[in-house]
Amino acid sequence: GDTVSIDDQNQQFDICYGNYPNDTLQLSNLNGEINGGNYKIIYLRMNATWWEPCQDTIAGFDSLIINYEDNPAIIFINDLADIDHSYSCEQWGNMGEHNIPIIIDADVSNPEYSEICSMFGHEYGAWPAYALLDHNMVLRYQDYYAPPTNLLEELLEECGELCVCSGTIDSDGDGIADECDDCQ
Repeated sequence: GDTVSIDDQNQQFDICYGNYPNDTLQLSNLNGEINGGNYKIIYLRMNATWWEPCQDTIAGFDSLIINYEDNPAIIFINDLADIDHSYSCEQWGNMGEHNIPIIIDADVSNPEYSEICSMFGHEYGAWPAYALLDHNMVLRYQDYYAPPTNLLEELLEECGELCVCSGTIDSDGDGIADECDDCQ
């Protein structure tokens, strides 16, 4: 797959739901080569709130997050392309487990289409859509309707020791433990 460009990694997205230390998220904050060595595997789910098949996947996505909740190497992000069309961000988040997943409002210009969707080649308006980035910011999986299966374990194995950062002190509040952060 393609590596996510640094311009795309530096795009800032507002977080409207979920447990994250900041109000915004940039993929570059999750890139170990940029942030001082805290590598992450990123699992993205892109949704339209009005589309019932997206609503039907909430419980399964939450279960996957709970299954990996003790593994800090994976971050799950949910993008809503149409916040307030059928549901607010909080209403959507509250349909599943409390405070998961992190939901971003990536809809910066078009109420029917999200920036994050276009970033990952989601050109057909089909939801739900999934993308999986490895620890080097390479797009390793992209599909509509079908979430990736078994690929998370493979990516964790490939990342190995690079994805091990278990510190709890975060002096600069960026969501990256000091032991793995350049603290800038």
